[in-house]
Amino acid sequence: MGMQQSQTAQIGFCCLVFCLLGCEPRSQSPLSLSSPSPLIPTPDSMSSSPHARLNLSLEPIAAAFYELRWNTQPEAYNYRLWLDDKPFKDNLVLPREVLDLTGYALGSHTLKLESINASKQVTAVGELAFEIQASMPSPTAYPTPSSHPNAYRPVLLPTPTPRPQVSPTPVVVVLPSPYQTPACDLAYYCDFERTTFNGKVFDDNYLPLKGVTVIAKSLSSNVPFNAETVTTDGTYTFNRAPSGVQVEITASKAGFATRKRVEVLRSNKQGDPNANRFDFGTDGGAATFSAVYNALSDKPEVVMVTPARNGSGVAFNTSFVLKFSEPMVKQTVENSLMISAFNRRKITVDADNRRVAGGTDTVIGNGTIFTNFLPGNSTPIWDATAFESSWNSDATEITLRFKEGKNLPSDRDSNLVPDYNVSFHGLDINKRFIQDASGVIRNDKFFKLTDGDFEESYKFSIKSDEVKPTLTQMTPDPQSPHGGGFILHYSEPMILETLGVNIAGGMSDTPTAFIHAPAGYPGAVYSTAAKAAENYHLLVKDALGQTRFEGSWAQLGGRVEYLSRDASRKSVRLTLPPFAGTATDPDVQTRLTQLLSRGHTLSEGVVPSLFEIGERLTFRVEAGVMDPAGNTVDSARNNVGLTLNG
Repeated sequence: MGMQQSQTAQIGFCCLVFCLLGCEPRSQSPLSLSSPSPLIPTPDSMSSSPHARLNLSLEPIAAAFYELRWNTQPEAYNYRLWLDDKPFKDNLVLPREVLDLTGYALGSHTLKLESINASKQVTAVGELAFEIQASMPSPTAYPTPSSHPNAYRPVLLPTPTPRPQVSPTPVVVVLPSPYQTPACDLAYYCDFERTTFNGKVFDDNYLPLKGVTVIAKSLSSNVPFNAETVTTDGTYTFNRAPSGVQVEITASKAGFATRKRVEVLRSNKQGDPNANRFDFGTDGGAATFSAVYNALSDKPEVVMVTPARNGSGVAFNTSFVLKFSEPMVKQTVENSLMISAFNRRKITVDADNRRVAGGTDTVIGNGTIFTNFLPGNSTPIWDATAFESSWNSDATEITLRFKEGKNLPSDRDSNLVPDYNVSFHGLDINKRFIQDASGVIRNDKFFKLTDGDFEESYKFSIKSDEVKPTLTQMTPDPQSPHGGGFILHYSEPMILETLGVNIAGGMSDTPTAFIHAPAGYPGAVYSTAAKAAENYHLLVKDALGQTRFEGSWAQLGGRVEYLSRDASRKSVRLTLPPFAGTATDPDVQTRLTQLLSRGHTLSEGVVPSLFEIGERLTFRVEAGVMDPAGNTVDSARNNVGLTLNG
């Protein structure tokens, strides 16, 4: 009894015991702080929460300082830590935190960790129970194990006092849990068998590539594995990886495009060196352990695109974004870019065409990404000159936005809308390559948009265009004063002058096709500027409201053409040709004479000046006129007016 009191009186230090609550002490030698063992949560400390489980462990650092570790949660925004049901630390980001437990009361304690997502919801919870007990300050506090082989060193509990005792010093002796520490990092993961995997990395010349950084990462949030190595003579090896789990393997080297593959590791108890062999590329022989396209390449390649590969429902005025594997010589990209039709379509505005016997398609494409872009296989639509282009600061990404008056031809009928194809095969045979900033050229298989093979091009689909055009404004033509001509403005482009075909109402160029033409179709036989004038009805009233003329612009000998100086292609120009008495229809002469201002006469070779100051002119476009998508003009907004003010 006297010895026990003497030992109790000598207690001046504390030890921190992390174990199952209520565990029995075991025979154990003191642990050295210089090589601490991790503390593993025991079954009693596992949370029964319905949330996902966070697995906690503690490792001593020095004295009363311990590092708390846990498994990362992919959806975590931050973590929150509680001690004995009281807030302890908040806004933790990394999956570890150093704790100072100096001065905490002797007895049982509980740590609780919560994973918080971006919506501030708890998504995972973990708990760890532990005790703080008093221990002996020096080896003299322990009996000398000399006479009995099973002698053990007791841990002496302090004599109870009315006030709670606390640890008086940060110097602690850590006693292990009564449960054996598993060989793996956390007890929760011990059910997964460990294995080895390896591989070789080649360049696209079939040569082993040294100095490649290879990173392996488990894709299972429940089974963490992260490792990194660098190839020696093109080879790499990883040990103690979890079998049966998806692992992402990434190979990268400066100046080369990064490659990635995802594999499920086999257990390989037989020790087969090729059971888990995952190469990048080949030596030029059989593609047993890798496809050829997995080789690391120093040639530039497109790694991301907008619109997406095989995307659908894309806007017909979409912007394009191309991201490259490395900095580029910008001009080579812009010189080679080509957008082509991907399939055959006869669109609405061209439905009646008979340009060849039996009719023909408005645009063509063979529907094959490997050959569609070749001359004769598809209709070229736009190259880079149709866009305003901009690059990011390191010349790895280009954004292309359509210039005014340009977009991808669509149709009001979704079944007639063409698909489109992006490639680097320009019309100029000398502009079919791209070059990186170091001078390396690629002239085929430009796109690496999947984990699979390279592609020569990629395709996407656009949505239909069902918006009706309207007339928005009428202005005098400054090149034809005193009523010699006018400009009518539409709400959208009325002709698309693509590289391969002009798309506009009247393009089928049959004898009746002109009723769809907003202006004369370039090179037409029937849908001429003079016939398009029949689609514009003119009403002229004088200052007193009396009608002076009502009829078509064609009845005055007028013409309608697209306004060439308007880049938006939203405007048409209504003009009167110089008067030619011998060639003018007698009815036209009569109408012109009726409209002439008092004292004026028709002069041969002179554009007549028909309208007076103060007169009100109103133009109405006929209902059959179409935009390039085949939409007819909105009948509720198909007229515009102007009062002549001098």
